Amino acid sequence: MLKSPDAGASWSAAGNGLPDVPINQVIADRLDRTGNTLYAATWLGVYATTDGGAN
Repeated sequence: MLKSPDAGASWSAAGNGLPDVPINQVIADRLDRTGNTLYAATWLGVYATTDGGAN
């Protein structure tokens, strides 16, 4: 999984701690004004991050 903090000008890894399975969907928490809370749905379950994918 990759993330871009600047609308696609640069990219970095954001899959730290995720299992090596396909990610079906990533959803941003609209209530988090910082944009750092994300949910990743995988075949094994749903994973959450509150630091933009660093952990």
